[in-house]
Amino acid sequence: MSTLGPRHREALTAHLLQLPAGDRAERFACAVGDDYIRRYVDGIGYGQDIVIGALQDDKVIALCHAPVYIEHGDGGALATEIGLSVDADLRGRGLGKALLLAAIDAAARRKVRRALAFHHPSNAAMAGLSRDIGARIENDGGAACAVFEIGAGGTSIEGAGERALRGH
Repeated sequence: MSTLGPRHREALTAHLLQLPAGDRAERFACAVGDDYIRRYVDGIGYGQDIVIGALQDDKVIALCHAPVYIEHGDGGALATEIGLSVDADLRGRGLGKALLLAAIDAAARRKVRRALAFHHPSNAAMAGLSRDIGARIENDGGAACAVFEIGAGGTSIEGAGERALRGH
């Protein structure tokens, strides 16, 4: 797992562009075209956002992007919304879990209190993965959301990524 920056822009774009239509819809919560993906990658706030990827050679094979923002109505607490994608042929090998845990750890270091990961209600893999590492799943009928309470005031999962990657 590596923190990704502006020099990875082309590799990030290539990773997201190669996602099949269904995977794109899962990742972005709607159908998106190539131009949208290019604008999305150009809008990533490197240095502010959490951008972590798994690289094979110089190719991004799995990506977690989590913009950090101030949550309205919660006293100015920091929150993040996690977007996760893994190349289809590499799923089921723990890359998604490792990325998710690394993103939560990075969020905790930045004093983020809540992380959200929206997904389609039928995405049992994402729901199961999120529950396994301490999220509660909220479902409003149209979308499901994994809610991770990080650090003080919630179920602390801070440090979970480091523990998982060490095999504890």
